Amino acid sequence: MMLWVLEREIAEKILKSNADYTLALKGNQKKLHLDVIEAFENVAMEKLEMKDIHATIDSGHGRCEFRQYILINDLGKIQEKHEWPGLASIGMVRTIRLDDNKVIDQRYYLNSFSGNVERFASAVRSHWSIESLHWQLDVSMFNEDQSRVRKDHAPENLAVLRRTAVNLLSNDTSKISKPKKMLRCMLDHKHIVKILTSK
Repeated sequence: MMLWVLEREIAEKILKSNADYTLALKGNQKKLHLDVIEAFENVAMEKLEMKDIHATIDSGHGRCEFRQYILINDLGKIQEKHEWPGLASIGMVRTIRLDDNKVIDQRYYLNSFSGNVERFASAVRSHWSIESLHWQLDVSMFNEDQSRVRKDHAPENLAVLRRTAVNLLSNDTSKISKPKKMLRCMLDHKHIVKILTSK
């Protein structure tokens, strides 16, 4: 099954459960992706209202980044052409590195709600935090996607334990990465007791 068909089905399921979606638009939906990019290229920034634009400044890991969230509620012919389930607005997030004023990322999103750019910004940030947790669980710490545990309730139980471990390591204020904190716990019994008993 093609990925974009699966994403349409996900959008329909979300709508059937009386919820809204914000879905990242990727290159596997080439025509829709190009039409959304064109819509943002053609919109006159001075004609957008304040309710359509939101900005944040984030600093961390030695970087300072400006993020601009833009929501377009007037879809023009996009919905008519692509018939995406429940599509009500399109969004863009542009990330600019403040050190050199360089655009380092520009992403596009499909939304089932309209009119509220702060809601869009919140949905995108929530998505990033979920992706960050998944990356920690799979790539940097536990290789979760490769787990061969599949019997009974074992997969769910291990998932709870992994997330608990990530949360406990997050509470530790030492300035080393979580994988290094985990290694330290494995090598030093006193350190694991400290992690388990800290609040």
